[in-house]
Amino acid sequence: MDAPLAQRTSSLYVGDLPVEMNNPEEVLGRLFGSVGPVASIRVCRDMNTQRSLGYAYVNFQNPADAEKAIESFNYTDIIPGHSIRIMPSMRDPILRRAGINNLYVKIADRSLTARDLRDIFSRYGKILSTKVTCDTNGKSLGYGFVQFETAEGAKTALEKSVESLGEAIIAVAPFVRKAERLAQEEKKFVNVYVKNIKPGTTEDEIRGEFNKFGELKSLFLSGHPQHQTMFCILSFLTHDAAVAAIEAMHNSVSSPILLPDSKLFVCRALKKRDRQEIAQSSQTLYQSQGRNLYIKHLDESVTREKLEELFSPFGKIVSCVLMKDASGVSREFGFVCFEAKEIADTALREMNGKTVFGKPLYVSYAEQKDMRSRILHEKIQRMIRQQHQRTTMPMTILSKPWTRNYPANSVFRPPFMQPFHARRQPPHPPPPMFMTSSMQTPPPPPPPVPSQLMNHGTNRTYYTQPHFPVPPLPPPPPPPPPIHSAQQVWQGANGEALRESHLSNLSPEEKRNILGERLFSKVMEIQPNQAAKITGMLLEMETAEILEILNTSSLLTAKVEEAIVVLRQHTNRV
Repeated sequence: MDAPLAQRTSSLYVGDLPVEMNNPEEVLGRLFGSVGPVASIRVCRDMNTQRSLGYAYVNFQNPADAEKAIESFNYTDIIPGHSIRIMPSMRDPILRRAGINNLYVKIADRSLTARDLRDIFSRYGKILSTKVTCDTNGKSLGYGFVQFETAEGAKTALEKSVESLGEAIIAVAPFVRKAERLAQEEKKFVNVYVKNIKPGTTEDEIRGEFNKFGELKSLFLSGHPQHQTMFCILSFLTHDAAVAAIEAMHNSVSSPILLPDSKLFVCRALKKRDRQEIAQSSQTLYQSQGRNLYIKHLDESVTREKLEELFSPFGKIVSCVLMKDASGVSREFGFVCFEAKEIADTALREMNGKTVFGKPLYVSYAEQKDMRSRILHEKIQRMIRQQHQRTTMPMTILSKPWTRNYPANSVFRPPFMQPFHARRQPPHPPPPMFMTSSMQTPPPPPPPVPSQLMNHGTNRTYYTQPHFPVPPLPPPPPPPPPIHSAQQVWQGANGEALRESHLSNLSPEEKRNILGERLFSKVMEIQPNQAAKITGMLLEMETAEILEILNTSSLLTAKVEEAIVVLRQHTNRV
């Protein structure tokens, strides 16, 4: 029996919310409050316009109430003609995007709704979510998706649905991401591109060179004057033959069709668009400093063409790259390089924080990894110098000692004439880069007992200054005001992730305190010995980046490891 995809949770995802609905929090509160106590409701909004993005998260105090809410309100109309879709919240983005137990359904009847899909497929197992894809006018595009809780339910639906679904459903197949489908083409290509061919080469000569690898379906040989060099495109009958031809003939120097003083170039035949993308990705960021923008938080459906379309209104784009993993799946970030720095500056101002496909973009200037490490190292150097300046006390020389009558055995001294005993005190670790509510200021060391030189028959105590006295330290600053007001603003229920919207009404000091507390507690779990230094380094980042690493454990671990490397490099240099 396979494990269920969704574990029992008290947090629900509510999708397909009407973006024009007024007071959605209040409407959702009344709806879900009728089931049981609701801990919190968060409607996701555009960072700049505060307009609803069409989905929300509802946290119950009891998981049983969350399950009851799904059974009672899933696919019900929240306003006339607008139904909502409810499913357990999946906090792991990798699991959420993997499409596990998800089926693609091709629909013949365009009137079918998500509720109809649930009713049709529920006989095969418990369903997490169903969706019918619609255009901007709300009309069905003729396909949808059904996600089961277990792999067994999805398998049963695949085996039996063809026989029992009737005419409403044309086909059911396992869900395959678009990026994965494109990656599969790499394993099936049969077209090969060949260049550096000597003038006068005939088709028969080329066939004679490549027929030994497999049968050719077709061949195109350039002969038009517009072509600077001769090239050809071969179409093999099988993929294996195409791969064998590339492996054997690429960089050949002995082929009879080869242009003198060159090497034969043989590779997979690509479309012009794909060739441009490869050429653009080879440009280094150093060549485009100040003109190259880094964009992340892209929707998984965004293609390179769509990314270029988003930024082209600002000016001429030199290159545009969408990063993908080894299987061809989008990594949801990319780079756009403009012709001029002024254009990049404008695009950065306009696009940073703008909501695209329901997600606010993060846009910044692109930096190489070694550049980021150098900047981080400079920040550490600056922080260390500031610490040294705080702990170093200036010294002055007084010409004569100061005395005054005080009772015997008195330990009182005027605050502005305390002797300097810093060298006798045990060393203390440097203070952390920030103060949290859980970190207590250590009490000051007790004042040293004065040396008493008693006059005969008197109770006079002499206070002799050291040879190099110092001016008194200023009184310690008052402790920072408690951040209970900020904490009252943010009370995440059931481990709800901290978002930028939660900090929008706070002062910079309150934001830094909350982020510092969150970072410090998480860094302590990874690197307790250097948690304060690493936290101070991480707090130098933008708020959006800090929130991202707080909500993504793998990213936080990577940042901590990067900071440790920089700290070690600094220690070795010292």
